[in-house]
Amino acid sequence: MIHAAFRWACIDPAVLWAPLRPFFPAQPARILDVGAGSGRDAAWFFRLGYAVTCVEPDRRLWPISADWEADGLPALSGLSGRFDLITISAVWHLLPDHDWSAAFERLADLAKPGARLILSLRLPPMTGADDVAALAQGAGWQLHDVCRRASLQAGNRTAGVMWDWCVFARVAPA
Repeated sequence: MIHAAFRWACIDPAVLWAPLRPFFPAQPARILDVGAGSGRDAAWFFRLGYAVTCVEPDRRLWPISADWEADGLPALSGLSGRFDLITISAVWHLLPDHDWSAAFERLADLAKPGARLILSLRLPPMTGADDVAALAQGAGWQLHDVCRRASLQAGNRTAGVMWDWCVFARVAPA
């Protein structure tokens, strides 16, 4: 049996992110990859010409040559600066729902005005964008688009796993 992390690492980021590319900022821009895992997506973003900051609490997954932050949601306490795009792929469903508001608020602090947040939600256990849209809005994020897709992993597709890819825009505080 192939370990789940290896199956995830074998997914082509160009295929994974293809429907979301219209929401990416122009290069060069700063991307924050939260829950970066092995750095598969971060390496792809870098090859596209973006400046990438990775956050991953599990140091065992870090590539040796990368400069990463050992942190996680909701705190992201080791980060500073502002980002044009924040990605959270296949992580949110692991965060306890009582931490969601604090996470959205911290992400808003790290976002430039007009920045995008792309967040994937695993269905099940979540029921979709409605699970998070109101909390995100309370922290200054406006839901812009939702793209529902079947899992790219064969075992997950067989089990009926779907993903809602939510695109939020950072709105100016009132």
